[in-house]
Amino acid sequence: MRVSTSHRFVFVSTPKVGTHTIYKILEDHFADGLDRPGFHYNQIPEEYSSYYRWTMCRNPFARAISTWWSACRLAHKDQYHFRARCGAENDFTRFIVWLAGTSHEERLREPVMQNQSEWLAPVEPIHALKIEDIASELQTLPFWRAGIEIPRLNTTDKKIVDQEAREGAAIERPSSSDLLADATARDAVIQWAGQDFERFGYSREPS
Repeated sequence: MRVSTSHRFVFVSTPKVGTHTIYKILEDHFADGLDRPGFHYNQIPEEYSSYYRWTMCRNPFARAISTWWSACRLAHKDQYHFRARCGAENDFTRFIVWLAGTSHEERLREPVMQNQSEWLAPVEPIHALKIEDIASELQTLPFWRAGIEIPRLNTTDKKIVDQEAREGAAIERPSSSDLLADATARDAVIQWAGQDFERFGYSREPS
């Protein structure tokens, strides 16, 4: 979370939805009066409760795949214990079926396990911008400034390169369409993130 006391806004970051990119922009262009309550934090301090609230959202299919890459396949220390819990390192279908089968209460203990609607529930109502159209979407914010360049940070591509160096071998990267070709995987994403399709206006058919 980042709070601008100068512009009276609260940006609530959502795991796996461009957090590093937005934080970098805010540090570079809105640093004056910028408060930093926590990295991923979804409880707005009372003194900022009347501020303009905004966040970034992402296609649930893409976010599910990104979560698998980052927190399972490329998490070489298995810091989230997802590999152990889903029983696989390289199998997206097994991962997302496991995640979809976890309880709401279990997911509340780990932000990256939550769908976007679960994570943002404590800060609703909030204005959500689609990361797929980040350049044009950011322009709609009332305080935005023309000419701000948008960096691409903490990408899966970069993480794969880093992990290849650790493993000493090339990592095969299936396309999103390949990973979602399995109906079991598609259904599991919908089970896990069903709320997000309606809340943020995404199709339940993978693009």
